[in-house]
Amino acid sequence: MKVRIEDQQIIFRLSEEERLQFMQDRRMEVSLNLGKKALTFAIVLDAKKKAMDFKYKKNTFSVLIPDYYMEKWTKLKVGFEEVIELPNEEELELIVEKDLRRSKKV
Repeated sequence: MKVRIEDQQIIFRLSEEERLQFMQDRRMEVSLNLGKKALTFAIVLDAKKKAMDFKYKKNTFSVLIPDYYMEKWTKLKVGFEEVIELPNEEELELIVEKDLRRSKKV
């Protein structure tokens, strides 16, 4: 999984193989080792959510993805995105998408 941060966007890009593994495990993460600490980015399937959301806790930024998004993702979409209103009147755009360049034909 690749993570890209750009302006007020966080983009998670998964190969087809990673997408299938994510659907099975319901969680995928990648960490940046910073010596004695690490910064972790995760995507997590959450049956309770109605829209994408995020949480940041203990050096882990997690994007919470509703289960029903997976059905849409497998059938016709390259990915999905959600714009989250932040308390400081700014927005954060969360994007999860297939990495078509890294995916082998399945």
